[in-house]
Amino acid sequence: MVKIQINEDLLDFEAPVYMNDEYFKRFCKKIEEITKEEIEIIPVIEKERWAGIIDKQKPRKWKPEELLLLLSPLEHTELKKKLRRSEMSLVLKQGDFVPKFTSWAKNKGYSLQEITSSIIKQYLEESEDEHP
Repeated sequence: MVKIQINEDLLDFEAPVYMNDEYFKRFCKKIEEITKEEIEIIPVIEKERWAGIIDKQKPRKWKPEELLLLLSPLEHTELKKKLRRSEMSLVLKQGDFVPKFTSWAKNKGYSLQEITSSIIKQYLEESEDEHP
């Protein structure tokens, strides 16, 4: 199954799709058949990144209340609005925090239904890792 993510006016595949020239032409032809519109191919031009710009930005620390929301079933679009963080920030933090925390909670005998921000605070205090 191929997952296609739709966020506002953006469409993205779950992962990059490699296509050789022949397959790409067939793909474009199929899209033209489906949409009945001509396809304009626009190469992506990466923006120049300046070294040192990240040094000036200080990431906000994650609060226990925010980490609690990462455990909720909310979609990333809702979480982005509630937490005022980028989607990339959410994905990275979920990938780091959720597995470690759920393992810790299971070892402590907590069920995920009873997790509160105070339990997350206890985890952060006991954890050796920093959670910025």
